[in-house]
Amino acid sequence: MQIITSLIRYLRLYSLLLFLIPLIALLGSLLLLNHLQTFNSYYYPLGTTEAKTYECTYENKYCENIYQRIKFHECSKYVIRQGYIFNGILIDQFTPWSESVDEKYLKLIEERKTINYAVSSPNYDQIDYHCIKNSLFYPIYEKFPPAEKLFFKIKEKTFFGTSQAVYPFLYGETSISNIVKRYPASYLFKPLLYLSSLLMVVYWINYKRIFSKIEKTNNEKKIEFFLIFGILSSFFLFLHVLFLGTDIDSSIFQKFRRLNIALFIFFELTAQFFLAKRIFVLKEMLLDYTYKVFIYLKITFVAAILLITTVALSILFFLDPGQTFNNILEWNYFCFLLIFYLLSALMWRKNKKE
Repeated sequence: MQIITSLIRYLRLYSLLLFLIPLIALLGSLLLLNHLQTFNSYYYPLGTTEAKTYECTYENKYCENIYQRIKFHECSKYVIRQGYIFNGILIDQFTPWSESVDEKYLKLIEERKTINYAVSSPNYDQIDYHCIKNSLFYPIYEKFPPAEKLFFKIKEKTFFGTSQAVYPFLYGETSISNIVKRYPASYLFKPLLYLSSLLMVVYWINYKRIFSKIEKTNNEKKIEFFLIFGILSSFFLFLHVLFLGTDIDSSIFQKFRRLNIALFIFFELTAQFFLAKRIFVLKEMLLDYTYKVFIYLKITFVAAILLITTVALSILFFLDPGQTFNNILEWNYFCFLLIFYLLSALMWRKNKKE
């Protein structure tokens, strides 16, 4: 009894970790790159966000040297418009993150013509999403100044796979691999997925041991298909992560990589199918250790994911819906698969039912 309770406690822990760790790896990688892509440093006239008008002449050189960088966390939460005024008429207006348009105006100044450079008050109806004050992580940068240096140090080394922040779960702008294979996301994603692949082995072994104890058999050599396929899925996940980001210009290598992820999914689904079948067969013996509703939820979910996979593969094979659809499917399918482990964590009781 004590052994079964201990095995179940560890299984619940492994199941919860296998749900959380890959989810954190994926969402954390996306959040990290979107954070780096979205926010930026600011250069304001004379380093202030206050509304002012500066007279730019050939002598004072204001329009040549007017910009000064402000601290990362001191930007304006709202859009501040800037523009050039010539002979009392606004001849151009732009936002702080616009590309420099000073050149043509400097030419006017060189011709000894005076231009006013105006900075307007913030537009409280228009949020400046490039300002770090609009980030959930703003308090970190405000209270911990070294975070700013770390942000720009990392951003300087980052090669973005997209031109802007992306929301691939809804819009499918990019694939998972395009996000997680790059620095710095790879430093988060790959270690966590390596850990997940190892936890998967322990997870499947634990299930085998629990069933043996509940059935009161010591036949450890009995073949369990869910264990075999589960370990194989772990192996191919490890291989996929190992070669993720490896740049080898070879069609054979690219096919090998695609084969790894395909085999991981195939063996994972097969393992979960045989596990659900085993749980169904033993459901009466498991009632003292599990919640009946989650037994049926897990079996139903396995059936649902097999149906969804079949439909998705049929669409991809026969209809060719395009890369956007493929990306949306990939991001959502990855997270959907993790529900396998969440249901396992919820299915087992903390203590044997009395």
